[in-house]
This record gives sequence, C-alpha cells and structure tokens, in this order.
Amino acid sequence: MRQSLTRGRDREIAQGFTLSGPHRDDFRVLIGGQDAARYGSRGQARTAVLALKLAEAQYLSDQRGQSPVLLLDDVLSELDAARRRKVLDKAEAYDQAFVTTAELGLVDANRLARAACFVVRNGILKPSAAPV
Repeated sequence: MRQSLTRGRDREIAQGFTLSGPHRDDFRVLIGGQDAARYGSRGQARTAVLALKLAEAQYLSDQRGQSPVLLLDDVLSELDAARRRKVLDKAEAYDQAFVTTAELGLVDANRLARAACFVVRNGILKPSAAPV
C-alpha cells in the first residue's frame, strides 16, 4: 500500500485525489484464506469491512491523540444482532459518531434513548425523539 501511494504521489497531487487505496478496492479481504467478497456471506463481508474501518479509526486516534468523527452509513442491515451490538458498542466509545439506518428497529430502545436521533424526510433533516 505504501509503495503504491509513494509511486503515484505526483499524479495524485496533480489530479487532486487518491488513485489507490481501500476506497478503490485495491486489496482483497480474506476469511479463512477465501475472498470474503466472493465466498463469504454478505454479513461476513460487511463485518470484515467494518473491522477495517474501525481499525483505521483506532489507528487515527492513536496517531493523533484524539478520536476522529466516526461515520457509519447503513452498516447494520446485514449484520446479526450480536454483530450489530458490537458495532454500536464501538461507535458509542467515540466522542462523535454518526450511524445511519433505514431500519430503526435494528437498534434497541435503550441505546436509542441515549442517542441524539434525527430523521430525514423529503431531503430535510429534523431532530426526532427516540421511539418508546
């Protein structure tokens, strides 16, 4: 990864964006030696990607001495209850974490009661009380 970034640095600066890296699917995630995207379940593949994102956030926190803003967009839908709980536990450890979902029922009521909730309808963001 480092070699790829170093090799393409001048070109990336000229173009104004990064040409290699995890956002470009330049590497494979393996589970038990098998390509997670090809042979794993959707939940397994999603879990592997989430693990990488959470590791990246932890690395940034360690390097900078402060936690980054954690953004997790619709990551819960393909996870089982135990994995959802673990992801949300991790998110709660951050000073600022934004977790979106189209299925509010995937988040337990106790956790929702502790969170600031917002609803987007017709492109408008509004504060929302957590459902009881």
